[in-house]
Amino acid sequence: MDLPTLGTAKTILIAPLNWGLGHAMRMIPVINFYKSKHRVILVGEKEILALWKQYYPNLEKVEINSGFQVNFDIHFFSVFRLFSFLRKLQTLERHDLNKAIQLQKEFNADIIISDNRYGFYTSKTKNILVTHQLAPILPARYKIFQSLVRKNILKKIQAFDECWVPDEEYEMGLSGKLSHLSVMPQNVKFIGFLSRFENTDTQENNSQYFDIVVILSGPEPQRSLFEQRIVRWLKNKPFSVAIFQGKQFQSVVREMANITFFSNVDDISFLQLVKKAKLVVARAGYSTIMDLNILQKKAILIPSPQQTEQEYLAEHLKNNTLFTTISEQQLQSLDIETLF
Repeated sequence: MDLPTLGTAKTILIAPLNWGLGHAMRMIPVINFYKSKHRVILVGEKEILALWKQYYPNLEKVEINSGFQVNFDIHFFSVFRLFSFLRKLQTLERHDLNKAIQLQKEFNADIIISDNRYGFYTSKTKNILVTHQLAPILPARYKIFQSLVRKNILKKIQAFDECWVPDEEYEMGLSGKLSHLSVMPQNVKFIGFLSRFENTDTQENNSQYFDIVVILSGPEPQRSLFEQRIVRWLKNKPFSVAIFQGKQFQSVVREMANITFFSNVDDISFLQLVKKAKLVVARAGYSTIMDLNILQKKAILIPSPQQTEQEYLAEHLKNNTLFTTISEQQLQSLDIETLF
């Protein structure tokens, strides 16, 4: 991680996109870096602030209710659903612009750090966008719109003073062609990987051990459908399995045959169980990939259906020494013991 210092004490608003918890989680090292010398105010929807409260009970927080929800189902990319989604994005940007102006006045903010919230900036602040998608990938049936969408994204990026890409600049990095363009915008800076596990004390004091650790992530209903597939695949197999469900409002542990379900665990316990496991199974979300890369942990990446970003990342990383990539349809036929 290579974040710039910001000089004298500033007031910083940090606002991630409410699309799962990955954007909020990868802001944790950014918050940690700046909170000791600056006034950091955390901005987000209820779910994001509930997550951050566990890490930063004493930092100021502002809840914003954008009404923006992402729901992936197998019909997500019908024409109607696609254009409905794009209209919601435009509404979110208008909402964010108004809210950013309001909060800048209220807190006399100097800097805004927005993770993928393209409307969250003002004319009176230094505005920083965090994104690894300079060139989003559309589903195959919409390739005709690819150039138009990318031009639109690059135009939005130019509204910010700086664009921070959480990746390394070398070759194609982890994000590949999502952020490594032949011609880069002048305001883009690669800042290295963002992971809450970087520089974390990994001294082992947890006696629990599991052969396989499964990390669930992403929006519903795909999260729950993925859990059901995993259970059918691994139940009654001759090895122990831990499934981390990521339900931040619960702390429940239950067992089913050889599988133990953890609704929510603290970072240290999570980290120790992941490091001791023979294998990790996870979605191909970029924040998860950065965490696994920092930990140098072998994993099977299974992209969420209909999420072209994850499908691309899984394909891009299939020859990486850490990762094996498969689709959900290949689960039942995979001989997992060959990967230990």
